Amino acid sequence: MSVVMPLMNKNYLTKINNSNYVWCPDGHFTFDFLSCDESSKCGSQSFLLNCETSMAGKRSVITAMFMCLHSSQTLHFSLVCDFRPDCLDGSDENFCSRDYNCTGFTCLNGQCVDSHKLCDVNRDCWDGSDEDCVVFRTWNINLTSFAYPPAVIDFDQQTDVTYKELNSSDSCPEMHFRCPPEGYCLPVYVRCNGVYDCPYHEDEEDCASYTCPGFYRCRASTVCVHVDHMCDGRPQCPQHDDELFCELSCPQGCVCQGLAFVCSEKFNMQKFPAMRYLDASGSGMTTRDLSPSINLVWLSLAACKLQILSNMSLPSLQTLDLSDNLIRSLDMSYFMQFKNLRVLRLAGNPLQSLFTSNVPVIGIVDEVYRDRYVWHEQSWTSGYLCQIVGFLYFLSSEVSILTLLLMTIERLLPKGYVSCVLPAGFTSLEPEHCTAHSFAHAFRSLYGAQG
Repeated sequence: MSVVMPLMNKNYLTKINNSNYVWCPDGHFTFDFLSCDESSKCGSQSFLLNCETSMAGKRSVITAMFMCLHSSQTLHFSLVCDFRPDCLDGSDENFCSRDYNCTGFTCLNGQCVDSHKLCDVNRDCWDGSDEDCVVFRTWNINLTSFAYPPAVIDFDQQTDVTYKELNSSDSCPEMHFRCPPEGYCLPVYVRCNGVYDCPYHEDEEDCASYTCPGFYRCRASTVCVHVDHMCDGRPQCPQHDDELFCELSCPQGCVCQGLAFVCSEKFNMQKFPAMRYLDASGSGMTTRDLSPSINLVWLSLAACKLQILSNMSLPSLQTLDLSDNLIRSLDMSYFMQFKNLRVLRLAGNPLQSLFTSNVPVIGIVDEVYRDRYVWHEQSWTSGYLCQIVGFLYFLSSEVSILTLLLMTIERLLPKGYVSCVLPAGFTSLEPEHCTAHSFAHAFRSLYGAQG
């Protein structure tokens, strides 16, 4: 005999529709940003490059996805730098800067959790170090409220067991299901959680095909959660995603997917330290408007009319889009402050000069790695700074050779050179198709000079 699941009323469905949740094809709901997550079973395809969501009463929004470094996976940026590796190669966590000023318990992986969550049988550290205990907190059963079935069993904020009597004709509350035939009403989140709760184990039957219709489906899990148990201060999902972003608001002028913000106007970034992704294209924000952040991984200030770049304290930044601005001159050593930068976009700027104020970079590296370069060779040669320096030195040498070549040819051919363009449909070359040019003029045009 199967367990009896509750029916959803109209008010329940309205509550979900007016939130940041989306309905999935199998009938469960999830966070808008997790609709692009393959592990959330919301119809998402594998290896998505962008996440597009559209909420009732809000404009649709598209954000880029985080690409794992050495595996064919993509993740929403809200799942990056959360102390739990989701990429098979761990590349969503191994570059992240951390805040080591923990006032609670510091997990072995660097995560910080409240001290009162130690030894409570719930894994709050993703490495489980908060439950590496000799003595665990005990659960209390209030015998004064104990009731035989039919009755409702629940857990309070301290995980103590509570009972509430039911009449034999009463149905279970919509947050509970009934163990057959006339057993206790248990919270929905204990069904298919890998633990036998009903006397005859019916709560763990048919879990492979159960899709949590009408409930929140925990990420990468078969556990279901009623909307009233979301953000109740007690995690029911294995990855605690039912307690995600409970106090997070979205700034005015922005549309948010979890920790990914797409903004059309300036806002106080200091109020959103957990933000992972910021697309401020066309917002008018400048580098001076950005507060220091150890969590920001993706940033776009495209089309913000930038001319000058100020220093930014963004140690975890991997993608920086500065395209379509008004930058004319750029010191490439500016980007040395972003030690994890992987993608830099500068297209659409009227750049006239790229230079580095740190010309003796190789000499500095030689001094830093003196007598121990062999131990750092791979990290240096594969790093973005080495590639930038190599490109600049290569470009400098090629431009120098080209300059000498043009000067030499112009001295040999004082009249310059002749270019001929054959119009469409012509099969023979005539003198009027050719134009004489000065090499000096060509050289000045190459560098954008007048004349």
